[in-house]
Amino acid sequence: MAFDKKVFGTRLRSLMHENHDTVYSVAEYLGMKPSTVSRYTNGLYVPKAPTLDALARRYGVNAGWLMGEREMQQCIEDKTEPRLVPILGVVAAGIPIWAEENLEGYTAVDADDHVDFVLRVKGDSMINARIYDGDLVYVRKQPDVENGEIAVVMVDNEATVKRIYKYANMIVLRPENSAFSEMIFKKADAKTISILGKVLYVKGRVK
Repeated sequence: MAFDKKVFGTRLRSLMHENHDTVYSVAEYLGMKPSTVSRYTNGLYVPKAPTLDALARRYGVNAGWLMGEREMQQCIEDKTEPRLVPILGVVAAGIPIWAEENLEGYTAVDADDHVDFVLRVKGDSMINARIYDGDLVYVRKQPDVENGEIAVVMVDNEATVKRIYKYANMIVLRPENSAFSEMIFKKADAKTISILGKVLYVKGRVK
């Protein structure tokens, strides 16, 4: 799920009240400015994953619940606490993929999952692989993939999701929609593209 800033702020305020915390005591605990904590409580800022984890530990709650999950799973279970990975929105050309402008929030994955980040898909070029506009693809960082695997690729500083095929003298990014053409790059053009990672699954549907 996407990070719900308003729910997070409401739940954080409630936890702070129950534990007699103030923005000053929480700021001291987190090592940040009170004004930043205030923006968290007002639903204006999305905390980074380490900050979210630290708040979950302080109050003994599940980080997923704190970020807006409906289930009231407030008790942390040892060794089963999920990891938080960033959800990146539509990545615009010229803006680094990890830039704050692309961060939508965080989502929880199983502790032993190999997902490193999640990307929201734009467009219909992969619909025959059951990847639709607005879907979230769960990605493991790796600089290369096997032929025929689906990957997140940077092309001219913009992220795209395509099926990869590598040949002796070219690399082909193949869509899963006949309305779209293949993107073909000669080996000499290889510097214009880079593989960011392999798509593991989409909204829980294993690929």
